[in-house]
Amino acid sequence: AVVSTQSTGVCFRAGKEIMVRPKLLFALLGLIALLSLPSVNGISHVLDGKPYNVSYDHRSIIINGERVFLASGSIHYPRSSPTMWPDILKLSKEAGIDLIEIYVFWNLHEPNKGEYYFSDNANITYFLDLCVQNNLYVNLRIGPYVCAEWTYGGFPTWLRKIPGMVFRDYNTPFMNEMGTWVKYVVDYLEGYFSSKGGPIILAQIENEYRWVEDAYGA
Repeated sequence: AVVSTQSTGVCFRAGKEIMVRPKLLFALLGLIALLSLPSVNGISHVLDGKPYNVSYDHRSIIINGERVFLASGSIHYPRSSPTMWPDILKLSKEAGIDLIEIYVFWNLHEPNKGEYYFSDNANITYFLDLCVQNNLYVNLRIGPYVCAEWTYGGFPTWLRKIPGMVFRDYNTPFMNEMGTWVKYVVDYLEGYFSSKGGPIILAQIENEYRWVEDAYGA
């Protein structure tokens, strides 16, 4: 077999010529890189309430000096009842999931300006406690916009009543309200971040900014 590179892709000769496009090649190389990492069930760290270090480089996330490959799954906690959460998370762990991605739905938690709600299916701290019990890390996706086929993408309707409001733009009224919301969430969940021994190892602002995706290939 002969392997040669061309500007249009990679040409493999093994009886016949097969063209592999660059995107496919990069995907294959990425898969090989992932397979070189520890298995999803080989993480030695245990969530025991003690602070731990989380960092990353060009290859992977690193937890307490250990390079890890995390298999993640997304759970929208308000779309099920709290009585269902223990089984959902237990089954997720048994399926090989290491990290749970959760959106924080602004219009659920602040239905009226300055009035916050964290009970029933909005009890995010209970959900995070269950993640700890199942040794599941968390990617906290704060928003403010989350999409998720959720009403207004998570924006509270009262935002529309603020004079001069322009959503998701370099707009002072929007940035002021967004800043207040994000700070409230981070302060409210402070004890659940890895620096405090909690399950949150990643946090994300915003979601699906198309012009950013187009510019950086995200």
